[in-house]
Amino acid sequence: MYEDHARMINTVAKAINPALAAHVIPLGRFDSMLKVHERLRNSGWVGILGDRALGDEGQLRVPFLGEPASFPVASFRIALMLSGRWCSCSVWYRGGNRYELYFEKLFDPDGVDRAGRAAAIEAAVRLYAERIEALLPSGTLQLVQFL
Repeated sequence: MYEDHARMINTVAKAINPALAAHVIPLGRFDSMLKVHERLRNSGWVGILGDRALGDEGQLRVPFLGEPASFPVASFRIALMLSGRWCSCSVWYRGGNRYELYFEKLFDPDGVDRAGRAAAIEAAVRLYAERIEALLPSGTLQLVQFL
């Protein structure tokens, strides 16, 4: 993650488990993707905040709640490059200290060749938007994507 842009998440993570900070892969460094690749190669997982993008770069507009909306595609591209399965984790705040977590596998890049990447990413982003729409009536939403 971009550490400067995620101070609140860092604070919560450190409160839950102070050792967790050692597992965060800072983005924007020359070796960031190498560390992501190593983590996945060693059967680890990588969480990416699903609603974050840098400007308009790397977004795809798909129907969402009846209107076109932009969704970041970086996590799908990373999954394709590093052959990581893509899961969505929706976290619903239910008041007090109560949360509900929903995990769902939405994208598996196995078998997607170079020529089919753009279509696979578009299909995955459309499915992701549809799943968020289906969950919206249930409460307050935080989105995390896992590879």
